[in-house]
Amino acid sequence: MLKIAHQKDASAFKSLSLASEKLDLGSDGAVLGFPFAMESQPTLSFNKGSISATKVKIGEQSYYQTDAAINPGNSGGPLINAKGDVVGIIALKRGNASNVGFALQLGELKAAIEKSKGLCAAAKPEAGPLDPKSLPIAASIPDKKASWEIGEGEIREGKLSMAIDKNGAPYRITSKETLPANFQMVIVCRVEFLQGAQRLQPSQRSMLRTLSIRFDTPNTKEMILERKGTLTQFNHEQILLYKQGGKDAMKVEQKGNTDDPMMLVITRQDGKITVAVDGEIYLKHEDDKPSKGGDKFSIGGYLSRLQIADVSVITLDDKEKPKK
Repeated sequence: MLKIAHQKDASAFKSLSLASEKLDLGSDGAVLGFPFAMESQPTLSFNKGSISATKVKIGEQSYYQTDAAINPGNSGGPLINAKGDVVGIIALKRGNASNVGFALQLGELKAAIEKSKGLCAAAKPEAGPLDPKSLPIAASIPDKKASWEIGEGEIREGKLSMAIDKNGAPYRITSKETLPANFQMVIVCRVEFLQGAQRLQPSQRSMLRTLSIRFDTPNTKEMILERKGTLTQFNHEQILLYKQGGKDAMKVEQKGNTDDPMMLVITRQDGKITVAVDGEIYLKHEDDKPSKGGDKFSIGGYLSRLQIADVSVITLDDKEKPKK
């Protein structure tokens, strides 16, 4: 939680009023926020649109769907009605569509507040700021060539990310550290289509803009398309999950990637594997014979160029069951 106060020589902040009544389909709305804000010049953005769906269920919560433009930096900002009242909180957008965003309805926030009252009363936090050394730190792999074992391809380092490709052919990089049995891997990246010097066969046209993540195998020197260990393939049409050389995918979802920046999150806990993009679960599978971990992981692709920032790996306690 964050609470801010105005300076002594400045006027008090004016809060926006809240509106609990539900919006109708087609109602005017707008989103406020700081999309793609520059640290030296943060600019408040106002994007007008309408309510394109009055109730979309994501998990167990209800959201408004809006066609107002939502981008990174809008999350947590308000969705307001024509009167300027807050009716929702911007949460996420669909990455493979144009102007399809979602705002958590205020009724969901009220329910969360009521539930938290008892928790807050029982909580007894330490006085003063916490020692940063006591906070859990996710293992992060910097976006530098020296941070990875280079398998195939050429790497070009930038200020905020590095680019990897092999002129359209398969490329890969491999971690220097091993994965635990239960983990959450967070990859901030962008995948562009790159045909390069490749001559495409009709069967390969379903593999455009392929991004692959492979783990659970010591065979890290195999081509990234080889179905060793556990392999996630994400292309412009679908996302597939393979295991240990299987001819057919264990799971296939017709959700493709785009060339927009995305946050790809792969989670495995007690055999349950989920793959999420920008907060939306794209694929879910339960493995009845989960791996014990202990192998390195590889990231690569085919008919693509990958721009990748830091990669974080969070170790999950195998005693904690994921919430449904």
